[in-house]
Amino acid sequence: MSRRPKTSREQVLTVLRKRDGRTPIEIADATGLEHDNVRQLLRRMARASEITPRHGSYFLPARDDYAREENSHHVVGAVSACLKRLERENFDRLVIGQAALNEAIDFMARTLGTAMARTQFQKVGANLDKVLADLEEQYWSKE
Repeated sequence: MSRRPKTSREQVLTVLRKRDGRTPIEIADATGLEHDNVRQLLRRMARASEITPRHGSYFLPARDDYAREENSHHVVGAVSACLKRLERENFDRLVIGQAALNEAIDFMARTLGTAMARTQFQKVGANLDKVLADLEEQYWSKE
């Protein structure tokens, strides 16, 4: 006999384990908690990285870092291939770069929220000089 989750947090996590990607209303209905209380709890849980908000629904975080790392390599390869294809088709490189940056910002804000997007881009900005120096040496230094 399984015990009934005691805390609201446990109830939310149990609901998401049964079916990931639920809206606040669906979670409130499944737990019997008040909708406003669920919305507030979901925001707190998302800030604590216990769950991930995406497109108005909430998801459990990725379960294993290895799967996330494998997926990351695939995504990087796909994005890189797309950019190289555009370059081969002689699209203006500045336009490609600006469009890629704008789409990355839009994607992250839309899927992760503006606060998480801001944090990630601040991390990139903090290392930008070093990254650009490394790339300059890799691509532009005379041999």
